[in-house]
Amino acid sequence: CYVKTGAGNYSKYLGELYINSLRSKKGDLGLSLKHLSAVPSFKEYNPSGYSSNTGNVHGSYFLNHARLTGDVNYDRQVVHYFGLKNEIQKLDKDDSKQVFSNINANVGIASMYTDSAHLNYKGGFSYADLKDNYGVDESEIMLNAGADKKWGAMTYGMNVSLDFFQKSAADTQQRSFSTNLSRNIIRVNPYLASNRGKINFRGGLRIESETNEDAALHVFPQLDIRVPVAEGVLSMFVSVDGGIDKNNYHTVSLENPFVNPAVTFRNTIRMADIKGGLTARFSNAFSVAGSVGYIKYRDLQYYVNDTISANVFVLRYDDAQRFHLHGELTYRSNEKLGISLQFDQFSYKMKYQEKAWYRPSTVVTLRADYNLGDKLLLKAALFGVGTRYALQQIDYTKIDYTKSETRTLKPYLDANLGAEYRYSNLLSVFFNFNNIGCSQFRQWYDYRVESLNFIGGITYAF
Repeated sequence: CYVKTGAGNYSKYLGELYINSLRSKKGDLGLSLKHLSAVPSFKEYNPSGYSSNTGNVHGSYFLNHARLTGDVNYDRQVVHYFGLKNEIQKLDKDDSKQVFSNINANVGIASMYTDSAHLNYKGGFSYADLKDNYGVDESEIMLNAGADKKWGAMTYGMNVSLDFFQKSAADTQQRSFSTNLSRNIIRVNPYLASNRGKINFRGGLRIESETNEDAALHVFPQLDIRVPVAEGVLSMFVSVDGGIDKNNYHTVSLENPFVNPAVTFRNTIRMADIKGGLTARFSNAFSVAGSVGYIKYRDLQYYVNDTISANVFVLRYDDAQRFHLHGELTYRSNEKLGISLQFDQFSYKMKYQEKAWYRPSTVVTLRADYNLGDKLLLKAALFGVGTRYALQQIDYTKIDYTKSETRTLKPYLDANLGAEYRYSNLLSVFFNFNNIGCSQFRQWYDYRVESLNFIGGITYAF
């Protein structure tokens, strides 16, 4: 159990509370609460304050050869549509305020048999409800079940899930056939797996149906093979997959909270998802990995600025192909020093869109952590993001808002540093510095990020 509190520039405040019962043979119960808020000041832009409040109650109970779990979560996110300069239109902070309030509850059960004589099973039920500041109410019900049985070196199993969700229209949204539309995704996944010898194999089918404005059934092959080339040193893998990626108001607002509440959605279909690569470990401390991948999409989702309100985003969909090159280096010296470097290169080929809007061509991530005698803990991260493109209005002040052009978002570096000093087993002090290089980049067009920002505070365990 612990409590954590802190403060920083931009009127930033942090508070956390975590309480958990002692472990027992019957189960456990826990509570967590967190608050984070700040009021960045961008002189030429409209109010940009934000806050995040989350709460969670979770627990588990052990039955005979099974475990029952449950949790209730509340999440409240506040942002402002500040991506519009004052000289174009001055917005009151209440008029530009968006609030996402999400509550969800989950309950599940899973068997805990340790021998192969029994059928292993799992099942779950979830309910979620998301409301915003513009009259939107999106509800979701999810059911899932699965079972598997081992015979010899083979395991046979099946997973089934049903996902039902519906979004109401926003207050100012014009009603149409696609508003208040009830949607669903049903998934059936029979599979077999084997770890005969040193080769790991899993194969099956993903049989998935979706109901939007129309209904569609998809069948995707599923294959994953991992083969050791040199035992303990070098291994290779190949995978073939596909599936339906759900797009709804909840998933979109998590990625881009500045989206127009009146948007309608399509799911993204991965028609083919193929990947292959190698992993190598040269010592207990040093390892490398590399892979190449290809995905063929139907209805890949993009964000573009609204033609009426330029400070909010709407969705566009297009068929696309993505090529992905990934490399990774990792070094870990005992528990003191860890360093990792990741490199990702992306290339998109769209059917109709000029660019893959807001999707970077290159992402490089360097992370390091150092533990000095369990008293001083240091963490550092450097993120490099390559060129991105945005579809933007030519001139906000013109009457004709239908004209647009491609804007280039320049590459940027973002460096972060964190330190924690453990004064005792109960009390510690922390400091976190973000965007040390004061990069003036935009996560979304005309939406600046905070320059150098920091937060410091204390953690007390009890």
